[in-house]
Amino acid sequence: MSNSIEHIEQQHKIDEQQHKIIELERAFIEFAKMSEDLEGSYYSLQDQVSNLTEELGAARNERSRLLAVLPGGVVVLDDKGVVQTVNPAAQNFFSENPDEELESLEGRNWRDILKQYQDIEERVSESLANDLVLKSGKILELSSSETDAGMILLFSDVTETRKLQHHTNQNRRLASMGEMAASLAHQVRTPLAAALLYIAHLEKEELTEDKRLQVAEKLRSRLHHLNGLVNDMLHYARGGSPDDEEIELSGFMENLEQIVEEEIKRSPETHFSIEVLADPQTVFGGNRDALLTSLQNLVSNAIDAADGKVNILVRVVTPTEGGIEFQVKDDGPGISVDMQEHIFEPFYTSRARGTGLGLAVVQAVADAHGGDVWVESSLGDGANFGVRLPNQSE
Repeated sequence: MSNSIEHIEQQHKIDEQQHKIIELERAFIEFAKMSEDLEGSYYSLQDQVSNLTEELGAARNERSRLLAVLPGGVVVLDDKGVVQTVNPAAQNFFSENPDEELESLEGRNWRDILKQYQDIEERVSESLANDLVLKSGKILELSSSETDAGMILLFSDVTETRKLQHHTNQNRRLASMGEMAASLAHQVRTPLAAALLYIAHLEKEELTEDKRLQVAEKLRSRLHHLNGLVNDMLHYARGGSPDDEEIELSGFMENLEQIVEEEIKRSPETHFSIEVLADPQTVFGGNRDALLTSLQNLVSNAIDAADGKVNILVRVVTPTEGGIEFQVKDDGPGISVDMQEHIFEPFYTSRARGTGLGLAVVQAVADAHGGDVWVESSLGDGANFGVRLPNQSE
């Protein structure tokens, strides 16, 4: 009986071992199958990677080929401002000597490149807000587009175009000078004759002190008018006087207030105020005298248009696109839509004693600083003039 039980137990163990062997064989078979599948997937993935690598290489070659044949310059920056890609045209733009091969710009910081090649003084003097002026004399028109990885810069050589524009503007101003000479000869003659007459009165011994002061004030007014004519002529002839300096807003507004106070002495019924909505410590680039003259012209224009009975507000704001903007607002008679189309043209005036140069000077000064001028007005509702200057770093 015991032998039978032992035999049964041994048989049971044998069956269990055989079952485990069968399970193990099945596991090996499954593992081998999975290994084959994995190996097939690996080779398939390897083929896909190889195909993608070839396609990427072809795409890069195609991109390089396209960049190489583009006449315009292309520079790709990463998010730190480091040059990742530069095409041959852009590389050549920065070459000061065509016979020498320029060190590649790739891998360099864009700010460092600008410090090395940009002509800061020439850029400011020409006030080309969207242009990059190089020390080599080349002028490049710059546009940019932000990407998730950085920025793409596009350049085109506009050197000859800008030279032609400069000569065209210069010729236009020279042609205008002929008209200006004839106009000023007539307009200077009247206040000059009046000034000479007042001087003759001052020489009279029988003149009382009060009368002498009255004549002296009239003489000062005539001479002030003559000085304004000459200043307008010079600013217009020079194209806006774009010589640059760093100007702090607070000091500039103090200068303007002093000038305007002198301006409104001749018009007791004029009320003047200043509202600075920008940071008073803002520093901007430009020609202080030319900018002051342009704003003075806007104030003077408002006074003359309303015969002195006017409220004038000079407001300074920071536009959303950056830079700085000066506004001169009045509650005078306003300007018709038809007149607004011509008021910035040289010698255009609606006043018998006007030179037609005041607003033309404002336009010339704004242009010289890479800015612009605008006007909002309607008859009977006053006028609001704006002079917008861009950031000098743009």
